[in-house]
Amino acid sequence: MEKVLEGVNVLEMCVAAAGPSCGRMLVDFGATDIMVEPVSGQSSRYTAPHSYDFKCGGKQSIPIDLKSKEGKEIFFRLVRQADVFLSNFRTGALERLGFTYEKLSEINPRLIYATLNGFGDKGPMKDAPGFDATAWWAKTGMLVDIAQPDSIIQIPYGTGDFCTGHSLALGICAALFNRERTGKGTKVSTSIFASGIFENYHAIIESQYGLALPSSRKRPERSMLNTYRCSDGEWISMNATHHWDVTWPALCKFIDREDLIEKYPDHASTAWEAAPELVDILDREFAKHTSDEAVSALGKCGTISIVKAAHSIDVIRDRQALENEYIVEFEDSEGRTIMHPTTPVRIGDDEPAPLRHGPKLGEDTIDIMKRLGYTDEQISEYRSKNIIAADR
Repeated sequence: MEKVLEGVNVLEMCVAAAGPSCGRMLVDFGATDIMVEPVSGQSSRYTAPHSYDFKCGGKQSIPIDLKSKEGKEIFFRLVRQADVFLSNFRTGALERLGFTYEKLSEINPRLIYATLNGFGDKGPMKDAPGFDATAWWAKTGMLVDIAQPDSIIQIPYGTGDFCTGHSLALGICAALFNRERTGKGTKVSTSIFASGIFENYHAIIESQYGLALPSSRKRPERSMLNTYRCSDGEWISMNATHHWDVTWPALCKFIDREDLIEKYPDHASTAWEAAPELVDILDREFAKHTSDEAVSALGKCGTISIVKAAHSIDVIRDRQALENEYIVEFEDSEGRTIMHPTTPVRIGDDEPAPLRHGPKLGEDTIDIMKRLGYTDEQISEYRSKNIIAADR
C-alpha cells in the first residue's frame, strides 16, 4: 500500500464509530492521526472494546480537558500544525467549545475542517444525537423496507457508521487535492442520515414509480435477484438479471425447465408481476439440488452471480477473502490471535495497510506536548491539574 497521505497531519476529535473509521482509513493511506480524547478516554474504548483496535489502530492519543483554558490552548497549538481537523461531535457541542470552522480556519487558513453528525446541520433534528441505528437505518427507510413484511431486521452494529466515515474520507482527500491547487483549506461535511439516503437510492427512487415496500422473498421485485434454499438446507443468493440471452437459458437448463425460456422471453416478463409464480417454481427446483451443485453449475455460466450465503464467522476461513488479504491475522492487546478486516481500498500495489493497535490512553501525550513546545515542568503541572493525562 502506497502511503499517499504521508506528511498529512490529522487532528481527530471523535467518538463512537463513524468519525474514528474515517480517521482509520486516512491512517492506512499514510496520514498521521493525533486523537484528542477526554481525560477519561473516548467512548469507543469502552462501548466496543473488541473493535477499538480496528477503529483506532495506528493513531496517537493525547487526552485533554478541552473545557479548561490551558486545554484549549494546547488544542489550538495542535490546530496550527494540522492539515485536517476531523470530528463527529454535534455542531452545537463544537460551537460551545469554540471550535467552529470560522475559528479554526482563522487560526490555520490551510486547514481542512471535516465533520459529520447524525442528521445534518439544518432542519428540526440538527441538534439531535444520531447513530447508525437511528439516522442510517431507521430514518432512511432501510430498517423496515429491507425486512420481511410485518418484521424488522436486527441491526448490524456500525454498518452505517463506516459507510459514512468512508464517504467523509473521500471528501477529505478531494479537499486536500483542491488545497494543493488553491492553497486554501475548506469545510467538508456529511451526516449519517445523508449517507443512508445515498445508500438506499434504489428503494427511494423506485418507490416513487410504484414499487411496493417492504417486499418479501416470495414477492420480490425481481425473481432472478433473490435467495433460494437448497436440499442441504443452505441458502444461495443469486443475481441473474444481466445478459438475459445467456443467463436465462442457462438457469432454465439447470432446473430442467427449458419450457420456461419461451414463456418468459425477456427480463421484463420475469419481473414484478410474474415474480411470485417464478419464485414458487425456483423454490421447488433449487430444493432438488445442494447449494454446492447450484453454485458450481450456475457459476460456470459466467454471467450469473451466485454464492452460498455465509455466516459472519465463515468469512475468517473464506479462501477468496484470505487470498486477497481482505482479512488477515492480528494479535490483539491480550495476545490472542484473531482475524481482522483490512482497509478495502488498495493504492499502488496489492498489499493491504498493516494492522496496528490503537494507542493506550495518553500513550503519546508527553511526546506531543514536547513537540508543541511545552516544558517538562508545564507538562508535570498540567498532569497534576488533570488538564491532560499521560500513560507514562
